[in-house]
Amino acid sequence: EEGQAGGEDYEPNLELVLTELSSHRIVGVHALSAPFARVNTAVMLRLEWRDVGGGAVAVGVGHCAVENEGTTDETGTESQDISFHGDPFLLTVYPGETVGETRQRMAGWLGV
Repeated sequence: EEGQAGGEDYEPNLELVLTELSSHRIVGVHALSAPFARVNTAVMLRLEWRDVGGGAVAVGVGHCAVENEGTTDETGTESQDISFHGDPFLLTVYPGETVGETRQRMAGWLGV
């Protein structure tokens, strides 16, 4: 709806956060007011914007390839090999937004 988080008239409340990246995954997110002693400087660091208004939630999105889809081991457990690649990023999800709406918004943003 208009005026609500994610709606046409919604004004995001953005803040910069420091993300920690390791093995193509986001492993930590820190507000800029966090003590630097809590930051793992042995990994790649990046500044990103996130929306902190209207109940918005920032979720980490990563790129991966799934191999051996549907493989079953000797115990009957299905297994998959997941290989992460590319640069992960934060995606804002708004209250009331469906998985399909989030997927559509992300696909539009990525141009796929």
